[in-house]
Amino acid sequence: MSEEDRFDVVVAGAGFAGLYLCHILSNKYRVCLIEKNRDISEPLNTTGSTLIDPTEDIFSLFSFP
Repeated sequence: MSEEDRFDVVVAGAGFAGLYLCHILSNKYRVCLIEKNRDISEPLNTTGSTLIDPTEDIFSLFSFP
């Protein structure tokens, strides 16, 4: 496996939380998003939601180094 085929984080599901997490983590990590459906479109499938204060450090919130 070459270096370009490796990811730091794999996120399963392109719902609201998965897309948001990928967006935030991609600034610092190589992220792979896996979605079971063929397309990502409205309405997004969600199983719940979490409101995060934007001043919070998202990495410490999820225990990332």
